[in-house]
Amino acid sequence: MSETSRIGATPTTRLHSLDGLRGVASAIVLIHHVSLIVLPVATGSAGPVWWLITQSPLSVLFAGHESVIVFFVLSGLVVTLPLMKPSSDLVAYYPSRVLRLYLPVWGALALAAALVLIVPRDLAQVADDSWLATTNALSVDPGELLRQASLTSAQYDLSNPLWSLRWEMLYSLLAPLFMVAARACRRWVWPAGAAAVAIVLVGQLIGNSYLIYLPPFFIGALIAVSLPRVLELRTAEHRPSTATWAWLLTGSIALLMLRTLFSPLVEDGEPVAAALSALIPAGAAGVVLCVLAWPGADRLLARAVPQWLGRISFSLYLIHVPILVTLAFALGDAAWPAIMLIGVPLCLLAAEVFERVVEKPSHRLSRSVRRRIVERRH
Repeated sequence: MSETSRIGATPTTRLHSLDGLRGVASAIVLIHHVSLIVLPVATGSAGPVWWLITQSPLSVLFAGHESVIVFFVLSGLVVTLPLMKPSSDLVAYYPSRVLRLYLPVWGALALAAALVLIVPRDLAQVADDSWLATTNALSVDPGELLRQASLTSAQYDLSNPLWSLRWEMLYSLLAPLFMVAARACRRWVWPAGAAAVAIVLVGQLIGNSYLIYLPPFFIGALIAVSLPRVLELRTAEHRPSTATWAWLLTGSIALLMLRTLFSPLVEDGEPVAAALSALIPAGAAGVVLCVLAWPGADRLLARAVPQWLGRISFSLYLIHVPILVTLAFALGDAAWPAIMLIGVPLCLLAAEVFERVVEKPSHRLSRSVRRRIVERRH
């Protein structure tokens, strides 16, 4: 989610639609976490309205988990593209990639720890057994801080979204192997994609996180090796109509959201629930393919707001939860309207600052390290 979206064969061509999609997905994750604060205290007075929002097609606006899977597919795509270049240097890739991910993560954890120390967290301020009470740190433990900073911990109570960075880092280490495998499947992309979804299903059935979260990255790598054919659909003589693309995008979003929409009828652990959850990466891939190949989606996502959100998306993803949680403990979750009105703009503003002060310098250092290693090797 921190990648620039460039076509591997033509590095000067930027895929604006992917930047915009990343921005929209990060905004959805922000809204999702706001909803977790609101849920325990607002459902009593606004139950029917809340049900309409969260159990109808409008639930796509709160699809935090599904947006993370979109991020995984995007990472599989944009990390694979530069690795496919003849000039790719794996010796330079690894330190560059590690710096690109770890430095912003450490900055986000430093901010989160500082907020915990500055603003005391009293459980009396929030609803019992709520997301705020059960999944967010009340104090800073140095050992736990170091474990979370290593991205090897199973729990991330200082900044919940870091759970996904653990998988981003693992994929980054395996990315060359994924690229080789995707290239080997270039002639059988659709069967390979179906096999990846089947592996997710197995992972859901047996509860294996590796089988659940790594295949979406491979699906992104499959899109990368097929990218020229995908982009040709934009200008093909018999390209799909606008209506066809709209239906394809709607169908992809439906696949993405089926598990959520059927959640009142299907309990976790049931085979049907596993099957619906396994369709999430397929829906995510469909969304990515649509925004790549449909000129209308490209134009929409290339507008100023999605592009701005795309630029700050990684920073927003990393720091929004500590800010929202700090506000909730400071004001009390009963003051959820104020948390929404203050928290959302504050998160966006803080993400802009974090992108300039932490993320962008980290990227510059990452590129500089890669360039120096390549120069020394050649």
